[in-house]
Amino acid sequence: MTPQDFNYLLGFTLADGHIRPEKSSGNPCLRLMSTDLQIIESLARLINGNVKPMKRGKNWPDHYKTCYSVQKTDQLAKDLMVRGLVTRKAYEQGAVRFDEEYFGDFLRGFCDGDGCIGQTCKGTLNLQFAGGVNLLSWLREVLNQRGYTIHYRSMVKYGFNHWAKLDCSGRNALPIVELMYGGKPSLVLGRKMELASKYVSSGTS
Repeated sequence: MTPQDFNYLLGFTLADGHIRPEKSSGNPCLRLMSTDLQIIESLARLINGNVKPMKRGKNWPDHYKTCYSVQKTDQLAKDLMVRGLVTRKAYEQGAVRFDEEYFGDFLRGFCDGDGCIGQTCKGTLNLQFAGGVNLLSWLREVLNQRGYTIHYRSMVKYGFNHWAKLDCSGRNALPIVELMYGGKPSLVLGRKMELASKYVSSGTS
């Protein structure tokens, strides 16, 4: 696995995955989930796992009830935990250690998992990330330290109040989108790449 792909996986797991002890052995098990089959199939090839469809509970919106998962119990889960991933991610996850050189890959993984690229009512580029309050507070600080402007907002998601989101628009969003989706990344969610490319190629927000 390349450093780019590992950092992408680290970001994606923060957003749309988790690590839990396996019932039979107690070894850490990595599980990734998404409603987008394309990216789960790509991740399954990366970690040599099998894709399984799954149904979520009644509290989930209809368009999120069917999703796909892949899991793996091996050294990879331990390697991710060494970087700072915790098992009670929704409540306790904070900082992780990504490789600075591959920050764009890490951030793209997070965005492909629990981010949104769209437009404001005025038609300008809009970028959002969602996640736990501790994790999003840390991510905002990381982005601000690197010169990016993004706003933190508390939110209620599916009836839970431990969520937050980051968002920015226009000229504040474009450099972050360029960082994540510029070039030809090996791991990427196709529909987000397609939308991001329109802004990256034109250089307009």
